[in-house]
Amino acid sequence: MKKSFKKFVSLVVVMCLVVTAVPVYAFADDAVTGTGTATTSDTSVAETEVLAEIESLRDETTKHFLNSDGSFTAIEYMTPVHFKEKGSDEWTEIDNTLVETEATKTGQETTYKPRQSPLDVTITESDSGNTVSYKDGKYEISWQ
Repeated sequence: MKKSFKKFVSLVVVMCLVVTAVPVYAFADDAVTGTGTATTSDTSVAETEVLAEIESLRDETTKHFLNSDGSFTAIEYMTPVHFKEKGSDEWTEIDNTLVETEATKTGQETTYKPRQSPLDVTITESDSGNTVSYKDGKYEISWQ
């Protein structure tokens, strides 16, 4: 009795392994053909062009665009793309392109800042080395 039970359990385990080894997608092709609820049409969707950004709808991580067919497109970013400057209610585009500041063009060192950024970052290039500094209110950190 014990030998036949062990053989039966072994047979069931082997059958389970064989069934799980068979690719399931092979059966799915036969089951789906002609029975789906999704419909397709041969008419192509007209191409739309972005006409302009609607700046009044901006927020920190979203842009809204007007399309040529009258529809709107909203794009949400994972990181901020706009910021509010101090004393302003308008969202400004972040532009981290480094530009040389006017105050240092005549001196021995050259200072660069992002064109438009919510962060007060300065990169100074001088004969003694390069320095990066960041200010936030009354706090400042810098390193070479």
